[in-house]
Amino acid sequence: MGEFNLKAFRKANGINQQELAEYLGIGQGFVSQMERGDRPIPKPILEKIMGNPKWTIVIDTIENNGEINIQAESPKKAGMIPLVPFEAVAGPGTMVFDDEQVIDYYEVREFKGADFLIRVKGDSMSPKYVGGDLVACKVVKDVLFFQWGRVYVVYTKSQGVMIKKVEPAQDDANIVCVSENTKYSSFEVPKEDIAEVALVIGSISLE
Repeated sequence: MGEFNLKAFRKANGINQQELAEYLGIGQGFVSQMERGDRPIPKPILEKIMGNPKWTIVIDTIENNGEINIQAESPKKAGMIPLVPFEAVAGPGTMVFDDEQVIDYYEVREFKGADFLIRVKGDSMSPKYVGGDLVACKVVKDVLFFQWGRVYVVYTKSQGVMIKKVEPAQDDANIVCVSENTKYSSFEVPKEDIAEVALVIGSISLE
């Protein structure tokens, strides 16, 4: 049998290193070392992986010389929404996330069409959203078009990531970012300073 590609298996099944480590009852560092080839995969671990009915593994010894192929639907195709850290959004083109950036995956039917979940920080959007709440976001391709009065996750080159209600400015070249918490002042942001935008389409409040 050919060598088992642990990293390819994990990615194909849409699980991160920590999730695999918890399932196997080992440390994440152990998983990382096995993926890099720094240590061999023990037989009991390989057997436990292959014994999970949720993971589909096909061994074809004729067509691929014993390589192990994984046939599994990715979380995105399965309708799962990735939860990503606030920092993962902070960069042009980063509203498409790889497995290493994802904290967890959730299935929330009410958030159909959402591209990712992010956890609210601070109290600037209180009482609408408070720190710790999860908001579901849909990436907007055209950063120059906004639905006024809606809440967005906005990544700007100068100020980083923020969650704000967006209103029109007197100058069409700018937008006004509004906090729900009245102790925070509204401010204008030049549209040319905006790198990425996602519309907030729902939220989950935590006690």
